[in-house]
Amino acid sequence: MALTGSVMSQPFVDIAVTNLGTASCLLKGYPRIEAWGHAGTKDATQSDRLSLRIRHGVYERTDHGPRRIVLQPHDAAFFSVGTGTAYQGGLHPIMIKRLAVTLPGTRTPKMLSISLIATRPVGRRIPVGITALSSNQM
Repeated sequence: MALTGSVMSQPFVDIAVTNLGTASCLLKGYPRIEAWGHAGTKDATQSDRLSLRIRHGVYERTDHGPRRIVLQPHDAAFFSVGTGTAYQGGLHPIMIKRLAVTLPGTRTPKMLSISLIATRPVGRRIPVGITALSSNQM
């Protein structure tokens, strides 16, 4: 599940990860992400892999860092991903349409459809913030 919002030119998405198994599981750390999308002027049906510069922390959400989370069956953990829209004066927007999320301790990414706008400094990768997994809903 993903929920989007924006504060001060800082769009973000809160993502819930639910334990669908029958046994508890342990999570700790930051998920790895990869993104696909397109420049705002490009045909919206095409999607390219985007080059990201990942940092820890998101403007809108507190990041307490990696903590051990034990998820019982059907319980959820949460993390947030954030971008910025003020680079280059907000010109040249990029639409992030899909995320590949790989949880700590796993190798297989899960694909997630989102709609998150971003900009970037000229000639640089897209700055993206991420919070560590948390047992508290954002």
